[in-house]
Amino acid sequence: MTNETERKLARITGLRIEWISDSGYMLGFDGLWMVVQTAGKTPEEAGKKFLRYNLKRAGRVLMGRQHCRCAHCDGYKPLQLDHITPRSKGRDDRLENLRLLCLECHNRRHNV
Repeated sequence: MTNETERKLARITGLRIEWISDSGYMLGFDGLWMVVQTAGKTPEEAGKKFLRYNLKRAGRVLMGRQHCRCAHCDGYKPLQLDHITPRSKGRDDRLENLRLLCLECHNRRHNV
């Protein structure tokens, strides 16, 4: 994995990224390590897998922070991950740009 790829993942996630190519692991650090096994993957595939795991991690963190409630209506409905600044305006998967919304509020936000 190139330093450029590591910098890109760090910018997107807000994590310190370390790729251990000989063992096939990618690490992300924000106070605790997030470890993703990427053995047998190309650097691009490893990066995509890391981003998927980061969003799952972010969802779990936000469930605790938001006490399993919608960030907009405060309801206890099933929740979806929402990017405050849309991904179309530059991908930013840092916790500061994410929140959990119920389906109704999420649809309303995106005018669906």
